[in-house]
Amino acid sequence: MRKRASRTIRDPMGWIKARTPLADAQQCDLGIAYHMSLRAMLTGQGSEQAWSTLACALNIAVILCEQGVCAGALQTIQLAQDALISCRKRAHRLGKYAFSGDEARMVMRACAIHDEQVSFSTRGQVVHALEEVNRRIEIGAIA
Repeated sequence: MRKRASRTIRDPMGWIKARTPLADAQQCDLGIAYHMSLRAMLTGQGSEQAWSTLACALNIAVILCEQGVCAGALQTIQLAQDALISCRKRAHRLGKYAFSGDEARMVMRACAIHDEQVSFSTRGQVVHALEEVNRRIEIGAIA
């Protein structure tokens, strides 16, 4: 007779995929949206959508820092988030989404760090970071 015990059925390929680094094409796909948004903001053609895409990328960067991926860059990313907030406040006042010089430098640094993070991250870390950003948005911890 067969024993009846609660067992967790594990997917070996899922386990492997979660620990595999992102392929170059995946890294490129992740970066295209926020790099296009960054370019729009730098050229004065930004929009709320471009701003939001950059904010999402930097939120993911914070979570990756918390996971230990480029953890020493957390303060730089947080300063870039502050720059995004001040840009948004100005855009609501003036009606145009564009960076000041200091804001542009901070956000460009943070995007470069995020590019580096993505090159070091595994699929599992990126998926976890996306899930955590969504969870924090739902509970109101991130605007």
